[in-house]
Amino acid sequence: MKNKYNVIVIGSGPGGSTVANQCAAKGLKVAVADELFGGTCALRGCTPKKAMETVTTTFRKFNHLREHGLPDEKLKVDWQKLQAHKQLFTSNVVSGTKANFREKGIDLIESKVEFAGKNKLKTTNGTIYEADKIMIATGAIPRPLDFSGHTYLTTTRELFEINELPKRILFAGGGYIGFEMAHILSVTGAKIMVASGEEVPLSAFDSDLVNPIIKATLNHGIQVKTGWSVIKIKQQKEEYKVTLQRTNSEEQQTVVTDMVVHSAGRVPNVEGLNLKKGKVDFSEKGIEVNEHFQSVSNPTVYAIGDVIGKFPFTPLANFEGEIAVNNMLNKPKKTVNYDGIPMVMFTYPRLAAIGMTEQKAKEEGLKYEVFQKKLSGSLLEKAAQNDFAGYKVIVEKKTEKILGVHLLGSSADEVINLFAMAIQLDIPIKKLKNLLLAYPTAGHLIQYMVSE
Repeated sequence: MKNKYNVIVIGSGPGGSTVANQCAAKGLKVAVADELFGGTCALRGCTPKKAMETVTTTFRKFNHLREHGLPDEKLKVDWQKLQAHKQLFTSNVVSGTKANFREKGIDLIESKVEFAGKNKLKTTNGTIYEADKIMIATGAIPRPLDFSGHTYLTTTRELFEINELPKRILFAGGGYIGFEMAHILSVTGAKIMVASGEEVPLSAFDSDLVNPIIKATLNHGIQVKTGWSVIKIKQQKEEYKVTLQRTNSEEQQTVVTDMVVHSAGRVPNVEGLNLKKGKVDFSEKGIEVNEHFQSVSNPTVYAIGDVIGKFPFTPLANFEGEIAVNNMLNKPKKTVNYDGIPMVMFTYPRLAAIGMTEQKAKEEGLKYEVFQKKLSGSLLEKAAQNDFAGYKVIVEKKTEKILGVHLLGSSADEVINLFAMAIQLDIPIKKLKNLLLAYPTAGHLIQYMVSE
C-alpha cells in the first residue's frame, strides 16, 4: 500500500526528527508530516533567540564597562542588522530539514494532518495515510487568551520576523519568554513594558532570586508591572489602548502602546489533531502517555516533547525520542529520569534553576538546609560591573541530596550545568566541597555554594 508506513511522525522539530531518523536507520518505512519543516526551536525559538541574545548581551556588557576601559559612547542595537544576523541561523532550516529526511529515505507529508482512526491520518486535502505506529511531536503553541481584543496580540513567532520594530511594546504576561524578549528588544531603543498577573512572576524560580532579576530588568529601563493583567486591547489608528486590571481587585489602568506581544505561556499543541477520532486521551496538560511515552488509550500512538506537558526543553525532547524509539520497537522498555534537568532564562544577568524552590520543599515537609548568598561583590561579577548576582542551594539534611539550585549572574547558564551533572550523577555535596576547579571562573564558586 502506497500510503502505509511502519512509522509516521507528526512534527519535524528536534524530537520528531530524532524519532524519524532513528527509525529510518533501522530500516523502517518512515514519513514525517508537518506544515513547516524544522520545528519551533530552530525557526522561532531557541536558535533565533540565542543568535539575537548573544549580540544584545554583549551590548549590555559594553554598557556596563563604559568608563572602565571602553569608550563612553551611548549606542543602540540596529534591529534590522540584528534580524539579518538571526537569518544566518534560520534561513536554511526548512530546506535543510527536508533534504536531511529525503537523504535518509524518509517521505515528507507537507500538510497539517489529523486522525482519521486509531492508526490513520488525514491531510487537509483528504489523503489518508496509515501506520503501524504514530509518533506525535507537535510541540507547544501560545496559550489561548479570550479577552476583548485578543486578536490584536502579536506572537513571538511574528515578532521574530517583523521588519520595523515599533517604539513602544507591551508584553502581556510575565513568563520567561516575555522577560527574555524584553531584554533583547530594549537595547534597540524601544520602550518596553512587561505586565504580569502574578505578584511574583517566574514561579519556576525561587522568589529570592526573582526579585533581583526584576530589579535588574528595571535597571535596564524596562518597565515591569507585577500583579497587573491585560484584560482588553482596543485599536486606535496606529496604536493600541490596553486595559490592565490589578489581580484580585477592580482597579484598572490604561496603557497606550504600538504593539502587544503574547507572553502568557504556552500549552501543548493538540489543536486540529482530532485526537478523539484517534482514541487518544489528552487533558490541559497534554497527551496522556505512560512512562514509556505510549498513549494510555491507544497503543499505536506515542508522544514526546512539549506536547506531553512535562519539561519544554529541546535536548530533553531528543532524549525522549531516543527512549521512545527503543520502546516502540518492543525492546526492553526504558524510562526517563527527569531529576536534575536545568532551565535558564537568557536575560542579562541570567537566571537559572534546577529542582525545587524553597517554598516547594516547605510544602512537602522536607528537612533541609539553605546555602544562600549575594554574589555581586565576587571577582567575576565585579569585573563585569554586574550588580545583580546570587545563589540559593537547597539541600536535604539527612541525605545531603541537592533538592534545588537557583542562580543569578552573568554566567549562571554555565554554572547550572555543573550542578546538573552533580544531581544526575548523584554526587553528594561533600564531594563538591573538595573539587579543584579553574580560577578565576564562575564555576569555581560551586564548592563554596554548598559550604557557606
